[in-house]
Amino acid sequence: MAWPNSENFSVKSMVAKLTIVDARLGLGKSHHLSRGGITLKPERIIISGDALAADLVAAEVLAEFYEGFQVDMAKPHLQHAGKFGFSAKSIDDIVLKETSI
Repeated sequence: MAWPNSENFSVKSMVAKLTIVDARLGLGKSHHLSRGGITLKPERIIISGDALAADLVAAEVLAEFYEGFQVDMAKPHLQHAGKFGFSAKSIDDIVLKETSI
């Protein structure tokens, strides 16, 4: 495989076929516990064939478990990704299925 360049590279060629977000344990408020970070325990694993859908759901989960985060804070990132043709535009576009193990 050739090294990507402007002639053989496209964002679509780099899209993952499966995205897994491990949200069993997270960190809020700061990037390190010693700097005031708090432990979040959503105890969720998000699996999707659409990376943007996984990010949308992860943002919803983070907002649910950490009052310092609002989904709107992730909108610039999510809207930018949407420009590249990912299918999910809002949480309403996603079919959520939950299961316990």
